[in-house]
Amino acid sequence: MFGRSLRCSPRLCWPILAASLFAISCSSSTTVYPVKGQILFNDQPAEGVLIRLHWAGAPITQGQEIPLGTGRADGGGNFEIESTVQGKAVKGLPVGDYIATFEWTPPTAAGGGFGSMKDSGKAPPPPKDKLEGRYKTLEKGQKVPITKGENVLPPFKLK
Repeated sequence: MFGRSLRCSPRLCWPILAASLFAISCSSSTTVYPVKGQILFNDQPAEGVLIRLHWAGAPITQGQEIPLGTGRADGGGNFEIESTVQGKAVKGLPVGDYIATFEWTPPTAAGGGFGSMKDSGKAPPPPKDKLEGRYKTLEKGQKVPITKGENVLPPFKLK
């Protein structure tokens, strides 16, 4: 009995293998859907605005990842949301309700640029938010539903 290999007929083994792979893939993945849109400030594209989409859906159970999406507006005010799922960067978010917050700060200087620690020995003050914090808190955020399929959000009009 020992030393003999077990043989499985293709007719029996393929369905078992397929079912096993399906179960493994379903249990360890979270489906995300693309999210994109545009940010306007005084009806003009708001290049550089950081958008964060904070989870506001059903309560999260212990050990479950809390979805958080981020994106930065390009020269046309357009953005695509990225997030991290199971330690991997992905484009999009899982289905659910989110709250959008916004912050508009200039890029920070790296490696000795204006206002760096090299100049004064002190850390520079944090960059000023051009939106003055008006859209930074969850209480002042805008509700955003993410659904299955591609999500093209209506323009966010900030003032």
